[in-house]
Amino acid sequence: MTSEIIEVRCPNCGRVEIEAQEIRLCVEMSKRAGWQPTSTRAFYGLACPECDEYFTREADAFTAELLMRAHVWIFSWYPSAEFVEPRPEGPPLRLDDLIDLHFELEGMFA
Repeated sequence: MTSEIIEVRCPNCGRVEIEAQEIRLCVEMSKRAGWQPTSTRAFYGLACPECDEYFTREADAFTAELLMRAHVWIFSWYPSAEFVEPRPEGPPLRLDDLIDLHFELEGMFA
């Protein structure tokens, strides 16, 4: 069985052709969808056949579907709960906030 040839853009060499079996596709599996692939997070990686540099790219739903149909190697990604939980409201924590917290805690135990 021959592998399909896919044209990709290497950051160094420009357009190159590579066999589908040399590409790795990583797809997020969503608990909300019953551990099915999502269209929100996917990326693919490969080593350029010309310069041998490994690079990755994000894959939108259309690209991920095309790569799956070309029979590339597919890896499932199950994000941890911390990664998918909603972010708290309010401004991000700054270094000054941590220093203030340190002094408040230090005062509590002095």
